[in-house]
Amino acid sequence: MDVDQLAVAGLVIKSGDKVKMVPARDRRREKPLEADELEETLVGPLPKGKKKRKTDVLKIHPNDVRFRTAVDGCHALALRYLESKGGAAGIGSAKALALQQHWNKESAVCRLIDALVHAAPEAVRFEKGKDSAAALFPEFRAWHVLLEPLFGILPPEWVEKKPAQGVFTSFFDGEEDADKKKETGDEE
Repeated sequence: MDVDQLAVAGLVIKSGDKVKMVPARDRRREKPLEADELEETLVGPLPKGKKKRKTDVLKIHPNDVRFRTAVDGCHALALRYLESKGGAAGIGSAKALALQQHWNKESAVCRLIDALVHAAPEAVRFEKGKDSAAALFPEFRAWHVLLEPLFGILPPEWVEKKPAQGVFTSFFDGEEDADKKKETGDEE
């Protein structure tokens, strides 16, 4: 999708030449839309009856009756898991939503979660403080946890890479060897 289309869909915020991805919690609407508030249009459900802003429609609530896009469904599952404090309760809440929406292994939501988990950058995999990318986008870790219990797909193993060791010592060891050779006059 074009960046402008993503911005119109409420998935990113575009400011000048900068594009910021919108986390699931920032896309959360205060109340779910009820079935009688929706009217199908070419761009997806829009509210009828009660006055709502278009930006509210682009947001989601984990208890919405249905979701416009697979991304909305993915965010709703993550919100269900996170708002239930994770663990067995979070998995149960997300599983109830998946069953209600008839999302299975062949669904677009499952395929998208699988792709997102495989493509997740290391920065969102492991939380390193409250301002880390992982803290800002906890949905990636939620999707990683939910993939197997909801859809029977074994997620990839996320192993934190250890910092490289000995990078500077080998450099300095080489300098010391060169210095010793100068002192002793040894040359190879």
